[in-house]
Amino acid sequence: MQILLVEDSEADAFLTQAAFETLTVPPQFTVCADGLFAIEHLQGLLREQHPLPDLLLVDINMPRMDGFELIAYLKSSEELRHLPILVFSTSSAPQDVRRSYESHASSYICKPVSYPDYDRVVQAVEAFWMNTARLPS
Repeated sequence: MQILLVEDSEADAFLTQAAFETLTVPPQFTVCADGLFAIEHLQGLLREQHPLPDLLLVDINMPRMDGFELIAYLKSSEELRHLPILVFSTSSAPQDVRRSYESHASSYICKPVSYPDYDRVVQAVEAFWMNTARLPS
């Protein structure tokens, strides 16, 4: 599985990838520091070297282009709107959760505050998104 992680915090990106590395079959990650870098990556000048991801983990609080703007862009693109988008944010604010779903995010996950909680969340993502759900190809 290919995951595009859109995350401006190097520490959070590291923790997320480290937690996924504990899985039996860890996914391959590409990390983009904000929405603009993610769009550049997804527009794919080198699509053969960088195929579309199977799903995206997107933070909402980022510089230049935040997660909401990225989701709006992806959902307006004929080529990219099918990609599952999991918002992965420190915010538990109801308005952020609502706005994410109104923007057609596939899921909203609050970032864990401890590594054991990261492990629990990653196992839940694996159980549903990697082992249960059928993803578009």
